[in-house]
Amino acid sequence: MLLRSIITTILSLSAAVESASLNKPELRATIERAMSRCGVPGMAIAVLHKNELVFAEGFGKRNKDDPYTVETVQPIGSLTKAFTATAIGELVAEGKVDWDTTPVNKYLPEFKFKDPILTSQLTF
Repeated sequence: MLLRSIITTILSLSAAVESASLNKPELRATIERAMSRCGVPGMAIAVLHKNELVFAEGFGKRNKDDPYTVETVQPIGSLTKAFTATAIGELVAEGKVDWDTTPVNKYLPEFKFKDPILTSQLTF
């Protein structure tokens, strides 16, 4: 149910951005409905269209006293691994690095294991 609500919201946001003009009140209402359905206390949304920021706003609360704003720092925990893998994947697609042959320490020389052979053989 949660995943379905998230996907529906993302598709709604995509449709709103693709329209001739962004209907910000409708967008806010869609976000607030999704937050209510999913039990999300607070979040920030940024919408880009053709590499231009067209909407950025915080919704709800970050804790019991403070509002959630576009400046609220959100800990993302283990998601950094997914972001890094995606970025490296883009570099692989562009032919700038290779998953199997580009050693990590070529770009991060300070990255070292105790075993120098492992360090030299670790690839992206």
